[in-house]
Amino acid sequence: MSDAMTADELRWNEQAAAAAGAVLSDSVEAATRCQQVTTDMAAQAAGVGGGTRAMARGGMKLSRGIAKVMPGMGSVRGIETMRDAGLPATFILAVTPNQVHAKKGTDLTAGKILSTWDRAGLRVTRGVDMAAAAQGVPADRQMIVMYLPNAKTAQFAPGMAMPTQFMVGRDPASEALVTALT
Repeated sequence: MSDAMTADELRWNEQAAAAAGAVLSDSVEAATRCQQVTTDMAAQAAGVGGGTRAMARGGMKLSRGIAKVMPGMGSVRGIETMRDAGLPATFILAVTPNQVHAKKGTDLTAGKILSTWDRAGLRVTRGVDMAAAAQGVPADRQMIVMYLPNAKTAQFAPGMAMPTQFMVGRDPASEALVTALT
């Protein structure tokens, strides 16, 4: 991942509220492009080489394949879902007066709403810059931690939400979203 946001990424952030507003019935207070903070990013930041990271990704893919054919091995995907909340690597995060929405894709066309959470019950914190850097978040982005409920954690602890790390820019659209959420 490059350290500087591209002109396209900045344009997507600036126009994300309009894109989200096209598919939501409520007014959009803030929206921006959002990305998952991955274990691969953290490994790269820690100096783990590309070959080793590729082998680790291959191992996870193999585990997912085994989980499909062997009953009882489905926990691999469950762990992954707890970490990423079942959201894609990149999406648009939008805040309306009462809810927070994840919209599919980063393009500026109308798209499917992937998840919606009540704003009142959602806990979001701004990440610490030093910790974000250790996780591989570039300097021109910031980390937010959203405590999201999901079906996998509800099996073990009803009502519990999992901390899920995302990164957004430091541009005005992203700052507006972080301010609205924290």
